[in-house]
Amino acid sequence: MLRFLALTFLGVLTTSCSDNQNLPDTSRGIFETVSAPPLAVLAVEQQDEIGELTSVALDATESRYDANFTSYRFEVRQSEPVKKRLLAGPGATSNNYAHVMLPKGTYVIKLTVMDSESEIASVSETITVMGSRPNDWRATEVKWSFDPYFTREDETETFYRHTGG
Repeated sequence: MLRFLALTFLGVLTTSCSDNQNLPDTSRGIFETVSAPPLAVLAVEQQDEIGELTSVALDATESRYDANFTSYRFEVRQSEPVKKRLLAGPGATSNNYAHVMLPKGTYVIKLTVMDSESEIASVSETITVMGSRPNDWRATEVKWSFDPYFTREDETETFYRHTGG
């Protein structure tokens, strides 16, 4: 089976070739081409300290796809021996770029992308944020921005996660 990337097609393909072997110069065959699955690519960069938090840029613009991406999901999870909590966040979004404000600590950041054919791909990155840890910071209340040109003066959106109970 011959596989080509880029489109899905099942049909008859006529080809011409010259091989200096006195073989017929036209042959017929059936070829199946299939779509390439999505490829999640995540770039993480610590940027400015804003108050006691550090702005961390999450960039999924280099993710590759054959079909159109329909959603991006950025998940940030604490990755410390006694704290493995999932931080409040936006869930699935159409934005391929985000900033999250984080205190000092170690985090696993996971990007999951879904294309228009409902195929998914994920990638994770572990980062350690330097800086300080404010006493009033909570993993259930986290500030995010989806402006790719975010600066310290820009507004953020706070996402909340209910812990139950």
